[in-house]
Amino acid sequence: MVAHRDRGFTVVELVMVLIIIALAAGLVLAVGASLRMRGMRGMRGMRGTTRHALICAMNLKRIGQAAHSRGEDTRLTGEGRAAGGLADWPDLLLGYLDADQEMLLCPADQTAGLGREIEAQAAVGPKANGERQAHHFVNLTTSPLCRKLSQEQYDRAKSRGWRRYFDTDYQGYEPGRNPNTFWVCLLNVGAGEEPDFGSLRVKVVREPGRQVTLLAKSKTTERALWLVSRGDDKALRRADKREEAGRDGFVLSDTACSYGINAAVWPYPSWGTGRILALDYDRKVARATDSWRAEDDGDGGPGFARHAGQINVLSCDGSVRLMWPEDIDPAGGSVRGRYWDP
Repeated sequence: MVAHRDRGFTVVELVMVLIIIALAAGLVLAVGASLRMRGMRGMRGMRGTTRHALICAMNLKRIGQAAHSRGEDTRLTGEGRAAGGLADWPDLLLGYLDADQEMLLCPADQTAGLGREIEAQAAVGPKANGERQAHHFVNLTTSPLCRKLSQEQYDRAKSRGWRRYFDTDYQGYEPGRNPNTFWVCLLNVGAGEEPDFGSLRVKVVREPGRQVTLLAKSKTTERALWLVSRGDDKALRRADKREEAGRDGFVLSDTACSYGINAAVWPYPSWGTGRILALDYDRKVARATDSWRAEDDGDGGPGFARHAGQINVLSCDGSVRLMWPEDIDPAGGSVRGRYWDP
């Protein structure tokens, strides 16, 4: 009779067991961390969140009904996108919302109506008999040829000298006492001139409500500066020009709005059934190419996630629901094809 002895585990088997345990523990910790993060974000601004989210959802519901009604009208008239730029959609829907502008505002949005965006550009070109000749457009808020200054910075630059200030002192925009008034200085390179940020300047005055005033100042004799308003679809729009103390300027009408429309489905939302039509956003137009990482408010999500870290989302089928930003971020895997593209 032969006695059998248990051989136990080999070293390879022990290593495999330890690897499996480590993977399982890592998975549990990752899920737990995600849940904790959502829980912490969910605690943010809980006071009044439920009421605000409900009113916001009702607003989006009405916006969806108005968008579908207008979509049917444009199909019949053939207007389509020609009726206005993408950024004009709030104005186009107001008639379907009984002109109630409150429908365009989320009660949790503390910045709507303060002129967050400046939908304008500067056209810079040579002077010739006071007429605009060959020119190029410079975006006032994003161009590397522009420098933003608070009123206090502007005063310092004016007293110290423009070239000296920008060469040695300027370290970027420093918010002043009044953040709704600031200057944009454009780099000017005229014939026989050295690069100078002090020659072409635009004063921006943002007032609570729907008005943004732009005033242009130019001291160069070689080049001229014109201000033009440009819609989100890059089509030129007319602006009311006026003279004020010898400075060219105009007032931009900016309808306050807390929501962004999905550029891929406007103006025919029925073509994207099941896709996002509109959502809480910090711009009037939401695109699948937008980067939400740049909007991170430091709390793990974008600043427009106003409802305890979540976003109210209106689908083309008319339904509204709260969603986590990472679940609809167009940069996330299959999200774009599932929620954004028609």
